Amino acid sequence: MGTRIALQLSISYPDKALSLFLVSPLPVQEPKEVGEGRQEIYECWRLGWNDSKQPDLIVLKDSMLGGIELAFNSAVTPIIKALVKLTLPHAIVNFGPGRFEEFHTAAVDFFAEDVDYSKEKLSRIRCPIKLLYCGADIAYPLHYAEELLQRLVDAGVHAELTVVEDAPHFGTVTNFNEINPSLHDFIMQHTSSNVPLALGSATSPYEPILVATGWSPEPRSSDSSEEEELFDQLDYSIPTTTE
Repeated sequence: MGTRIALQLSISYPDKALSLFLVSPLPVQEPKEVGEGRQEIYECWRLGWNDSKQPDLIVLKDSMLGGIELAFNSAVTPIIKALVKLTLPHAIVNFGPGRFEEFHTAAVDFFAEDVDYSKEKLSRIRCPIKLLYCGADIAYPLHYAEELLQRLVDAGVHAELTVVEDAPHFGTVTNFNEINPSLHDFIMQHTSSNVPLALGSATSPYEPILVATGWSPEPRSSDSSEEEELFDQLDYSIPTTTE
């Protein structure tokens, strides 16, 4: 989603974009089977809330597993588990009972909409672009990223493509050791001003939030199923609001 928004921003407001680093760029046209998968995720989510007082947890689990399959190739690691636990309450508020239309717009319609990546439109882009394709992306094979690259090059855009092997669609979560250096090098390559020296170490501002879900930055060994742990611990209650 973000890559398509970033590209449109650089087309509509070329002077506002200095460079684009696009991880898992969306294709020019959504593959039919991927659109059907997104629709199935939506239908399972909506069906699971037929009775908002007693949601069908099995059906909701199927919906979330569909999202995890698309994003992470069905892997359920500690960090993925923490992210699901963090985002589920927001998903219930934003896309739960009474907000299904918004969910369909964000999860299905946005991706199904045709985009104009014509030579005329792309030639408006004035900044360098790096496409980073995650090599294990099950939804979008490499040729989609290669097609987008060729369209950019044909439009006169300074563009390049890098492949990170074994990374799922959300490779920034799982393969940051490969992706972050590539981002750093791309920024340095296109930066003319003086850049301060990097800190010796840094802690993510999100770490305390992740730790609060039970995640630990230290590797752990466990015989239990991460998937079973995840769905046993989720809170599906609808938050109450007060005026």
